[in-house]
Amino acid sequence: IYPKKGVAGNEASSSRFGGSWDYDWSRSPTVASPPQVVFSPQQWNGAAMNTLPQWYPGWHSDPKPTTLFGFNEPDLTGQANMTVASAVSLWPQLQAMDMPLLSPATSWAFGGWLSNYYYQATSIGLRNDYTAVHWYSYPTADSLVSHLQSVYSTWGKPVWLTEFSSGNSGAWSEEGNYTFLAEFLWRAENLPWLRRYGIFCYSQDPPTNPWDQTSPPSAIFKTDGVTFTTLGELYAGWDADQTIRTGTNYIIHNKGSCFRISNPGSAALGTATIYATGSSVQWQLAPAPTTNHYYIVSTTDGTLLNWNGSALSLAPAGTTGGTVEWTYTADSNGYFFIDNPATTTRLALNRLPSGGGAPTFTNLTVAATGTVNDNTRWRFIKPYQPVPLGLSAVAGNAQVILRWNAVAGAASYSIKRATVSGGPYSTIASGITSTSYTDTGLVNNATYYYVVSATNTSGESARSVEACAIPGGQAVNCGGGPGVAWFAGDAYFN
Repeated sequence: IYPKKGVAGNEASSSRFGGSWDYDWSRSPTVASPPQVVFSPQQWNGAAMNTLPQWYPGWHSDPKPTTLFGFNEPDLTGQANMTVASAVSLWPQLQAMDMPLLSPATSWAFGGWLSNYYYQATSIGLRNDYTAVHWYSYPTADSLVSHLQSVYSTWGKPVWLTEFSSGNSGAWSEEGNYTFLAEFLWRAENLPWLRRYGIFCYSQDPPTNPWDQTSPPSAIFKTDGVTFTTLGELYAGWDADQTIRTGTNYIIHNKGSCFRISNPGSAALGTATIYATGSSVQWQLAPAPTTNHYYIVSTTDGTLLNWNGSALSLAPAGTTGGTVEWTYTADSNGYFFIDNPATTTRLALNRLPSGGGAPTFTNLTVAATGTVNDNTRWRFIKPYQPVPLGLSAVAGNAQVILRWNAVAGAASYSIKRATVSGGPYSTIASGITSTSYTDTGLVNNATYYYVVSATNTSGESARSVEACAIPGGQAVNCGGGPGVAWFAGDAYFN
């Protein structure tokens, strides 16, 4: 069973997202998908339908469970621009591909086009296995989940959310985007009829301050098209694991204040905005002697979150006792309460003004155990583990020289090699601390394919984009790196 997370566009970065599927609004990928990623072809509009059968053999020889996407936003003149009658008349040709079919994806599910389409398609027995949804609206998880539930209830078919981002109307901040995305990702895993979701890969620098009410889209990349924004790191780091685990790095993020706990490098605790994602805001849970009690340990220096009855602080590594023992209790939608049983208090983070805007005051403190509000709700967010970029492979005599860009915070790198594009790969070197490696003893005129991963305190990253070379020959173009342009075939954001 494949996980739900995917990507709308930017296939060259698929390996960085840790998702299971992608698409690019066309019948074939711009670059080869990694072995763990399924590419979903699309018949974007009604053009070139006579050539569709040519794709049948390739799609059916692919061992991955491919789904064929129907027409893209046929209700918009700037997109597929099709009448319902035209879509219905052409749909049997998609059915003839003998693949699972995703319905046409309208710009808004309840604008009338999709309802009319389903009425006509059902009346003549056409097959639609899933309903496609695009969603661009004010960023709240409640609104998106309610919309998806309405789509499922209306047409009774499992749903694929193939594009989504904040947009259209209202005023919100990057903090609003962050809260929306974090909550939706968690809730999506608990919707059995929601089979897939893929965020639209906007590239835009985030606002200067995360609380600026500039109504930014949920941009995944900065304007360079390579560097993840904080939202991009959040999306890429999500692995659908809803179990809080010991020995795992987490950002401990507060819902009400939209700040997180930080270790500024002294005995005093600090707080940080959503733009802080490095080791200073990363923590691990370690088992305490009492069952279901835990130490909250800074990954920076091993100090422990401590409440002595009058102040929160960082206790030295190795400290024991009730002041450094905490429990966590699930609330809803991925939030948790963090309590100190010894003092019957609950961790809280207050912010003024509480309604958003530039904060004049933040205060990491405690409230009485049992206090239930957004200032006592916390989320354990796994930080993104950066993937090495810029991998190159240069052939020599019976050898290949590999080079890649350094990853901030990486302790070492692992090199994997295959003789077939996409793998399976075998690890040929690990614990490499430089950003180059020479693979020797190779056969001249044979093609070798390479990927690199980075290891830090959170574990091993996903694999890099593949590079390949032919010893005794020359470097081979295996497809673009993550900076390659992608087809921005669809955007409905005002």
